[in-house]
This record gives sequence, structure tokens and C-alpha cells, in this order.
Amino acid sequence: MIYLIGGTEIYESFLYKQKLCNEFGKQPDLVTVFDGLSKDFRLQDFLVACQTISLFEEKKLVIVNNPYFLVNKKIGKKEKGEEDYQLLAEFINHVGTDVEVIFYLDNQDFDRRTKIYKLFDKENGKKVRIMQFSQKPVYELERMIQQAISQNHLTLTKQAKDELIKRIGGNTTQYYKAFENILLYGEKNLNYDDIVHLVPANQDVNVFKFANSFVQGDIQSMLHYLNEMITIERIPYTNVIPLLAYQLRNLYMVKRCFELGYSIPEIKKITGRNYPDKDLGQVEKITSYTLLKTLASLANVDQTIKSGQLEDKYAFEQFLIRSLQDYAITERII
Repeated sequence: MIYLIGGTEIYESFLYKQKLCNEFGKQPDLVTVFDGLSKDFRLQDFLVACQTISLFEEKKLVIVNNPYFLVNKKIGKKEKGEEDYQLLAEFINHVGTDVEVIFYLDNQDFDRRTKIYKLFDKENGKKVRIMQFSQKPVYELERMIQQAISQNHLTLTKQAKDELIKRIGGNTTQYYKAFENILLYGEKNLNYDDIVHLVPANQDVNVFKFANSFVQGDIQSMLHYLNEMITIERIPYTNVIPLLAYQLRNLYMVKRCFELGYSIPEIKKITGRNYPDKDLGQVEKITSYTLLKTLASLANVDQTIKSGQLEDKYAFEQFLIRSLQDYAITERII
């Protein structure tokens, strides 16, 4: 059997690959691994490995990580030529039952447009099994969370459950890590503090919450999320700055479009934001000009740190204080 395993959901694709590899775990001499993006990798070497079988064993496993002929052209380092197509077509036609093959893409989708992918897809369900794992929508993850709570006979307070959902934040990998830690903990009754200590903070969610607290002038919440990013997630201040800038730019674009008279559907189309109405609610008392000025100030902080004029911690803290003062003045004027 030939397996094509890939997709942007890293954890599930890795688990599926690992499940297949575990069958050969006690016989490492029967496993051959190639780096498909290495300049030294040759398709002919892969074919030879598939044909080389031990006299004393029934099967062997051949793995090609990130095969250049299946990745996006921008990523692949080699051309997917006609010779590769012919070699793989011949291989698929004559692949035996004495070899298992895994073509594994790490955190990327297959390039479905290529002749070579279509060659494998034609045999999907016969000699080939294509497994592409994608990120699940938020509502599906929330259903999985509720199901995991019920199946494992867990009892969470409302505050604990809300925090769990926030920390998982639409990330399937985060979901698996969260319940792995919770089940290892062993307690069935969990409160908010348990979730905070057991479930890793979600960087994307924390940046979003930090930005929201920042523009709303909620100092207590802002410092809480900043502390989680700096001390728990170990994100340096120099990385927090571009993350905050990204969120502020999104809020600026939405606010500016609104000030120019665009409707919510139009703003959604122009900016690509899924919920521009929620974005507007966060910056209701702040003008686009104030947001733009904040972005300029943040850029200056970044340059100050890079030039060595101030340490990152002090430069960023001064920026926060100045910006919150500006927001307070703006709110009084409005």
C-alpha cells in the first residue's frame, strides 16, 4: 500500500504516520527514510529501496518526508519532470505487497494540480490511500471538547469550560495537548485554576485578547495576557511587537472602512475579516487616526530596540503607558 499523508493539521497527520510506523517499531532495519527535499535525494534511490527486501521478513517500510514531486512548486527544490512521472507510474503499476510506502508532507497540502498527484489520486482506495488532515472549524472542535468531557466523565465549572475553549482556540493540536494533560492530572472535577495550570496558553488567542484589552484600555486584562505570553509561552518582547502590530493593522483597516461609510458586508470583503462587526465593537471609542498613530509609535519602539537605545522590556512598557494615556484622552474628547 502507498500512503500519501499531509495537510495543515500537523498533530493528526503525525499520529496517523506514527501509527503506521509503529508496526515496524521493533524492526528498525526494515525502515528506510528519505528527505524528499534534500539535494541528494534521487527518485531512483527510493525505487531501489522499495525493491530491496530481506530474505527473512515479509515486509519493509519506506518513508519519503516532503517528496519534492508532491509539494507546492514554491516549496519544492526540484522540477517535477516527465521522467519522474514515468518512473512513479511504473512503480504504482507494479508495487508489491512486500513493501509499504509513506509519502509524508509536513504541515502542507498536496499540490493537487500536478500530473503526479493525479496519478496517485487515480489509484486512491486501491493501491493508494490519500490522507489529508485539515484544521477543523471552531464549532467542530467545541463539539469534540464536549464529547471528550463526557467520555472521560469530567466535570468542569462554567468558568473552567469557557477557559478551556478559549485556550484551545480552534487549534486541533492544542485540543489533543490539552486533554492529554488533563487526563494525566487524574482529577475528574476541574475548576478555572486547574485549566490555567494544565492547558498551555494559546499564542494566537492570547495575542488577540492582549490587543483587545490594549485598545479598550483594560490594564488588568492586558497585563495578564502579556504576562502569559512573556513568562509562560516564553515569547520575547521583540516577537510580541509584530504580533500586536498585525492585530492593530486589522482593526485600523476595519475602522477606516467604517468611517468611509462602507457597510459590514463590504468591510468583510475588503479586509478579509470574518467578524468586522466585533472588531468595530472593540474600537468603538477610538478613531482610525489614533490607531494609525499607535502603529507608527509601535514601529518607532521596534527601531529603538533594534538600535540598542533601550532594552526591549522598558521600551515596550513605555509604549504601553503612552498609548493608554492617548486612548484615555481620546475617549474623554469623544
